[in-house]
Amino acid sequence: MGWLGIAVDPANTMVAAVLIAINDDDTIHMSLRYQRERRSGKSRLDAITTAIKTVGDAVVVTSICLALGFAVLMFSNWGGLVAFGLLASLGIVMALLAVLLLLPAALLQREGTRV
Repeated sequence: MGWLGIAVDPANTMVAAVLIAINDDDTIHMSLRYQRERRSGKSRLDAITTAIKTVGDAVVVTSICLALGFAVLMFSNWGGLVAFGLLASLGIVMALLAVLLLLPAALLQREGTRV
């Protein structure tokens, strides 16, 4: 936020609650699919690959739709709403990248496999 010149105020801190909920939802979907694939006997790498191929599409589509939906707020005349839309959109995209890149690496690392 400092790089973008956005002040930290109560309106902007509400974005954190929205982002935590959205990221938790995506993380839970991906983790549960991975767990189901592991329980069915697949290797770690196969389970991650299957989870990304099956749940990844839905996570990407919903995250893009949500980011675009919040981006509409940037056309508002009220500065607080503009900042909320910008932060929410950027945060959703960053959360999407984390779910698709960092979560699989963390799951593999957790079980002792290097990426």
